[in-house]
Amino acid sequence: MRTLVCHAITVAALSASALADLPRYLLVELPPLGGTSSAGLDMNDSGLVIGISTRPGEFYEVATTWQLGSAAPLAAPQPRFVTGSGFSATSGNGVNAHGQLVGLSDELGIAAFLGTVNGVGVVPSMATLWGEAVRINDLGTVVGQFSGPLISGWRPFVVRNGSHIPLPTLGGLQGIARGISNTGHIVGESEPAIGLPVPTRWVNDQPVELPGLGGWGGAYAVNDSGVAVGFTSPVGSSPYSAVLWSASGQLMVLPKLDPTHWDHRAFDINAAGQIVGVSGGRAFLHENGRIIDLNTVTKFPDGTTAGPHRWILHNAFAITEGGKIVGDGSVDQQRRGFVLLPRCTADADANGLVDVSDLFRFLNDWFAGIADADIDLDGSIASADLFAFLNRWFARC
Repeated sequence: MRTLVCHAITVAALSASALADLPRYLLVELPPLGGTSSAGLDMNDSGLVIGISTRPGEFYEVATTWQLGSAAPLAAPQPRFVTGSGFSATSGNGVNAHGQLVGLSDELGIAAFLGTVNGVGVVPSMATLWGEAVRINDLGTVVGQFSGPLISGWRPFVVRNGSHIPLPTLGGLQGIARGISNTGHIVGESEPAIGLPVPTRWVNDQPVELPGLGGWGGAYAVNDSGVAVGFTSPVGSSPYSAVLWSASGQLMVLPKLDPTHWDHRAFDINAAGQIVGVSGGRAFLHENGRIIDLNTVTKFPDGTTAGPHRWILHNAFAITEGGKIVGDGSVDQQRRGFVLLPRCTADADANGLVDVSDLFRFLNDWFAGIADADIDLDGSIASADLFAFLNRWFARC
């Protein structure tokens, strides 16, 4: 009979690579509005996703939302139309904690939109302007780009307390504000007087160039601490390198999944410093100085982990404060949006729920000495793993 205190089973075959292959995320598919294409672009921790998808017979995507359920968290949520004609560019770009949505609508006249799942309209104070709203923070502050009949190029803007404020560039005609934190940090890209667009931070609504590698670049997101992420390139326009800028503006180039590929960009960062993006055509997570191919740590709807499977995760566009990831990939060679839900350690059968079946599954694995029962990942299965699992099971993570 196995004792709970003294007897430990060393799992000799449990290598670091095997640990990396245990499913860390569970994938939820974001189906289109009857068409063939979808992508998730942003998400809040209440499970509301905004993005784009196609309708039958239409080539262009329309703005779309999906609401993840709690009773069956891995079930594909129903898509909900937001705005768009399906005959020219429209995009659902951002959502905040209160469910406010922003994006670009051709139905509203190439306009920046603001609203909720119950309806959207042109961003207040921008009714006479063309525009695209890219992000909205939890205070309702919106950033993006705008233009108009008498305006040369597209310019960055912020709408703060209902007032539209043009943001200056670094001397050129064009720019875009792509990210805003709840503490008011704004980042994006802008053109200097001569040359390609460069990563930019607006301090007191004035542009400050962020360091790069000498060529084109841009910042996509910034967290509440002022740490920003994006991309930069050497002199010219490629290859791109995913980068991080500290709150003081210091540049750090992130590692690459495939150094021979040209496309490496960081799209978002949360308060914990977790970064998501694309590296060599594959969605990545960067944390604690390490880059992880999300394709290798995800359980897919067909039950496989780390392939071979029908899915390829290409872009991770956003990560919530709770660690949920949204993006796009391909399934059976069709573009498809996804959400990755962090797998609770107590969800032993990886179905997105913590219930009695998980308890029996874990106890079976623990008594059999199966690697999945090594909760503390120390290479051995012991009483500490049992107590750790029970604590998480009762707490439901």
